[in-house]
Amino acid sequence: MHAKLDELLRSEEHASKDLAGIEELEWEELAALKRRLAESRATDTMSQEESK
Repeated sequence: MHAKLDELLRSEEHASKDLAGIEELEWEELAALKRRLAESRATDTMSQEESK
């Protein structure tokens, strides 16, 4: 199941490659990924609000 999900994530052009293989990450790597995703969401939210 994980291998198929990895394959799908890697094949999708707009998918985040950071999430492929996530089950293999160490806790510190997961925390860093969580911070990057939160920062990305905040940036996306600000961009959407500016475009209104």
